[in-house]
Amino acid sequence: MKIFMKKTLMYLVAINAWIVGGLLLSLPSAHALEIYNGNGQTLNIFGQVQAGFMNKAARSIYEETEHKGGIEGDVRLGFIGRSAISTNISGIAHVEWDLNSWEKDDKNLVTRYAYTGFDFGPMGVLTIGQQDTATYQTIGFTDVFERWGSESSAYWALGGRQEGQVAYINAIGGYTLATSYQTSFDDAGEIENHDLETTEKVDVDYGFAGSLSYNWERNTVLKGLAFSVSVDYYKFKDPIDIRGRRSFNVALSYGYLNDGFYTALLYSRIKHAGEEHHLTGAEVVAGYTFENGLGFMTGYNYKGYELHKTDTSYINAQVSYDVSPAMRVYAEGRFGVGQREFDLADKTLRNLWTLSAQYKF
Repeated sequence: MKIFMKKTLMYLVAINAWIVGGLLLSLPSAHALEIYNGNGQTLNIFGQVQAGFMNKAARSIYEETEHKGGIEGDVRLGFIGRSAISTNISGIAHVEWDLNSWEKDDKNLVTRYAYTGFDFGPMGVLTIGQQDTATYQTIGFTDVFERWGSESSAYWALGGRQEGQVAYINAIGGYTLATSYQTSFDDAGEIENHDLETTEKVDVDYGFAGSLSYNWERNTVLKGLAFSVSVDYYKFKDPIDIRGRRSFNVALSYGYLNDGFYTALLYSRIKHAGEEHHLTGAEVVAGYTFENGLGFMTGYNYKGYELHKTDTSYINAQVSYDVSPAMRVYAEGRFGVGQREFDLADKTLRNLWTLSAQYKF
């Protein structure tokens, strides 16, 4: 779920940008290879190869069974195409897959993005297909670690990059407006029912999300500061006890990720229709990357259920070094420090760590 290149908040005001997974940004990798350019059409290929040692708890999280520590790997491959239709209108497409070593049978190949649409230049971009929702404009502020983190909101419960969406995004001045509509979507994910102390698989009937972001890049005093707020609502199909979900998210950041100092805060408020309590989540991340490629990042994730007075919290830490512009080695850990009165997934509070190498192209 991590973006392959330097993910700065300048994405929100990028000029001549692409729409990638609901974010206004340039190509997903600084090393994306242009394999065709002619007759008003371009096609780029990009990807990532990653492998490393995971401890026993980390491997068990991914494979959902008990394992000893060992080496796991995954590969991502994607294409982005653009075709000029007129002076200000282009057709665009983005497809991306993930192939991992821990899933079995045909489950190890996963589609991350698969959408197409139209870039209307200053009038914004309209896309259709599997992509991030508009909520990620806010959630992405703290989604900065290579493997873990970004666990305090409800965003990933439905998969994050959801199928069957129609999305629109536009940047005007320092503002970025994004909206998305979710059509009927079966096997969307699992929701924790904290009234019944169970998990329930959900099928989405429909949903929508909207976000508004602003950055102060044009302000010499506040340059580097950015703000985002988002809301979403999803109606679930019957029969399940949780009939729907709505959330509110707000984030603030300062600095640029992988380029000097970066810090961000995220607050989330989630209500599941059919339950009698709310979920509150909060995240904070902070880190620094030196010019020689050495980087440090740490973070804290918290989510609490008010009525049942249960909570879960984690500390994340990552040290990385860019051996070359395309090659990174890193150590990352996630350490559970909170408790909950009942345990829907006893693996969630285990201490996870990995030593990995990553190559981007």
